[in-house]
Amino acid sequence: MADAPKIIAAIARVIGDTNPPAAESLRERRGAGYARMEPGQLKQRQRETADRPKVNLPGAAPTDDKLIGLLRRFIQKSNDDATVDKILADVEDYVRSNEGLTRQAIDGWTRVLHLKYGTEYAQKAGETWLEKLKK
Repeated sequence: MADAPKIIAAIARVIGDTNPPAAESLRERRGAGYARMEPGQLKQRQRETADRPKVNLPGAAPTDDKLIGLLRRFIQKSNDDATVDKILADVEDYVRSNEGLTRQAIDGWTRVLHLKYGTEYAQKAGETWLEKLKK
């Protein structure tokens, strides 16, 4: 825990998260159902997961590294509305006039919106932005 703030800050810089969670809040989350699994439990969970039918999700994960980073920034629960708007503007600037990147953005945002990732505002703004991007 002593190094956690530095590690979290470094990760946040790399992924562009301007409002990373505090180390203590991550620890609390871990204690609330995110507890560490023992090796035997992990193998059991993997077997259970492998037996489940595969779900066909709409959209697809982007393959472009920058789009992946922007999408990861977009889904952060710690984002305020201005951050969400900035990320969407950054994506729009990045994919402009590039059909392949635009398709990846459409697929990526389709998936995260379907999965209800991000803040409530991100969901609403993302849907509006996605419809605009599809045109």
